[in-house]
Amino acid sequence: MSSLLDIKNLSCGFGEEVIVKNFNLQLESGTIGCLLGGSGSGKSTVLRVIAGLHPLQSGEIQLLGETIGTVNMQIPPQARSVGMVFQEYALFPHMTVSENIAFGLRHLTTAEKQGTVGKLLDWLSLYELDDRYPDELSGGQQQRVAIARALARKPKLLLMDEPFSNLDLSLRKRLASDLRELLVRENITALVVTHDQNEAFLVADKIGILHQQHLQQWDTPYNLYHEPINKYVAQFIGQGRFVPGKLVSPHSVTTVLGTIEGNRAYPWPVGSEVEVLFRPDDITLSCTATPNCEIIKRSFLGAEILYEVRFTHGLQLYSMLSSSQEYATGQKVEARLKMDHLVLFQ
Repeated sequence: MSSLLDIKNLSCGFGEEVIVKNFNLQLESGTIGCLLGGSGSGKSTVLRVIAGLHPLQSGEIQLLGETIGTVNMQIPPQARSVGMVFQEYALFPHMTVSENIAFGLRHLTTAEKQGTVGKLLDWLSLYELDDRYPDELSGGQQQRVAIARALARKPKLLLMDEPFSNLDLSLRKRLASDLRELLVRENITALVVTHDQNEAFLVADKIGILHQQHLQQWDTPYNLYHEPINKYVAQFIGQGRFVPGKLVSPHSVTTVLGTIEGNRAYPWPVGSEVEVLFRPDDITLSCTATPNCEIIKRSFLGAEILYEVRFTHGLQLYSMLSSSQEYATGQKVEARLKMDHLVLFQ
């Protein structure tokens, strides 16, 4: 796939304050990317810089090989072929759904405009709402209108800033899933900003973790979870605990839980002290005559139950099991390791 968005050594902030430094990212055509990070990490600022709504302090932004932003040259937002969906929707209250969607289509004939609006009403299941005003719509419906308006001008890149943060949890999940289906079906390239990793996993092909001014890792959701580049990413994505260990070969480590064989070789000297990442899916539980731990906490999550267990030597870890396999708090069980990915940090 060709690179549609190419950001090189971007730094941005407010005044002399640098929020994001030496930021590099490539987003391929037809890919859905996501910037994920905590409050104040700079993810929304980066999005606004790409859209041309905020100046950059250094670096370069290219769209389909054309430079659209440097310190000395900024193509105006309306000339960038970039669509933007804001967190607060920013719909025009005095316009109907159809009029909001058609707002940026003044250059088209009436027939062309009607065709584009009709297609977007169909894509986003808004046909029955075409003559309503924003204050007559639910939050989810307003968000669909905002997305339709951003797509109406057929942008090369769709940018979305916390698109579902104002919605309740169940609606967020449904809209995130629907949005991904639409973007994939229509081969639309998008970059989404969110603080919610579950939302990011639902929508994105590639996710970038922002922390302490830097892009820590830009990778697939699978690799972020199973092959985190550093301890911050490992802790930020999913749940887990770190257990001390010692490297006994390039691909195996010994811990209080025994020797663990890994799926990759590490370059450090044998005998190196390391920390082993244990995810909830690395540990299975069962009732046996030789229990080695106790259930100290459980969280029912519907299809799954997250357990926290304490081993006889005091170590506490998580275990995620199907809710059909149920244990009570205080129950003694046997924990066994089932690690497909060995993740170590010095």
